[in-house]
Amino acid sequence: MELTNIAFINYTASGGGAGKICSLLHQSFQGSILYNYFDSNSSNGIVKIDNFTFRNSFHRTCKRLLELSLNKKIPILPRLYAFLLNHVSEPIRSINICLGKEDFCFPGTSNPSRYLLNEPTLVHAHNLFPSFFDFHSLKALSKKYPVLITAHDCWLMTGHCAHPFDCNRFETGCGNCPDLLIPPAIIRDNTRQNLKVKNRILSSAKPYLATPSKWLKDMFLRSKVIESFQEIRVIPNGVNTEDFFPILEKKALRIKHQIEENALIFSFVGNKIQSNPWKSFGLMIDTLKILAQITNQRIIFLCIGEDGEPIESHNFKCQFIGHVNEVQLLNELYNCSDFYLHLAKADTFPNAVLEAQSCGIPVFANPVCGIPEQIEQDKTGWLLKSSEPYQFANQIKSIITSCNYDNLQQACRDHILKNFSLEKMIRSYRAFYSEILKQNIKENRN
Repeated sequence: MELTNIAFINYTASGGGAGKICSLLHQSFQGSILYNYFDSNSSNGIVKIDNFTFRNSFHRTCKRLLELSLNKKIPILPRLYAFLLNHVSEPIRSINICLGKEDFCFPGTSNPSRYLLNEPTLVHAHNLFPSFFDFHSLKALSKKYPVLITAHDCWLMTGHCAHPFDCNRFETGCGNCPDLLIPPAIIRDNTRQNLKVKNRILSSAKPYLATPSKWLKDMFLRSKVIESFQEIRVIPNGVNTEDFFPILEKKALRIKHQIEENALIFSFVGNKIQSNPWKSFGLMIDTLKILAQITNQRIIFLCIGEDGEPIESHNFKCQFIGHVNEVQLLNELYNCSDFYLHLAKADTFPNAVLEAQSCGIPVFANPVCGIPEQIEQDKTGWLLKSSEPYQFANQIKSIITSCNYDNLQQACRDHILKNFSLEKMIRSYRAFYSEILKQNIKENRN
């Protein structure tokens, strides 16, 4: 069965973990189109979803006046137009948001014909939040096309949050939410009703589900929404190993990128590194500061993905490198480091952990979510069980003074080539697509 003309839907066309995986899949299937919130590139089959055109005329006018007043730097008016835009132009939507309901008011996606350029063979959705997709439209979408969703977090199974952390209320239907501010945040606790709405939509759509990790599949199996899916399958994220590969001349790379060539270097890649509540930036900084003290060795921490002023203390420097779009540059920055550090509080299945290993960089990480499935303990990295920077620092010191680094580098590369290559991921999705389409043909005949 020919697999062409697949419609991919995601919040971004390339950014973030979900965006990167969705983009790799989009590039691998001929004639496919990637629909997203931000970008438009017709020659590459990337389409920006337009919700603005389908909003009411008062809303559109308020937004244009707001933009004009901001550009002209007119005092007071921007505040007035922002109030009208956010609280008056769509009153029912505003009331629902104030009541703590998740916002699905995105009319550009309320009907598939409004954004789909042609009739797809299959729809493969990824992150359908925040602020761009009418989740109610899944029912209409599934009536016309087979639908597969890849979950990159827990949002589908909760009343609002992308990660429940230690909260188990998603198992019983949410309600009494312990933290409404976990993204995507809501104003009031309407989580029980929100989850009922999601479950009702998913039950009527009956999509297929893929997860990148066994951990996330197990979370779904414990959730209230599990019966809504026709099938759930684990397909790990893949890495393009031709883009991310070892470069042996580390010192030459460090000189090229103006990084201290004789330091012990750790790296981390992410978005909003300092403010992201899941990435534990402060814990990583404190751990490496202590490590610099107890080893009396110069340590550099490369934070890739965010601009910022350097953070320095005795024998330690945190160096920020802004968002990197060029794959070659990102590969070189990975290879500048000796180790990759990922002490996240929660992270479903981070691509960066795989990319670092593909570059031959061993990983220190917290054993949270799907990360233990990505690392071979003592062979490609180490899962450090602690929450205290002193304990982390001492564990890292003990490991780096006794490990065989050359063996680790080769093991990292071999691990990714065998288990997490882009080719393996594409084969797995291709097989899933084919089975979904065959099942769809069988159901239509019946």
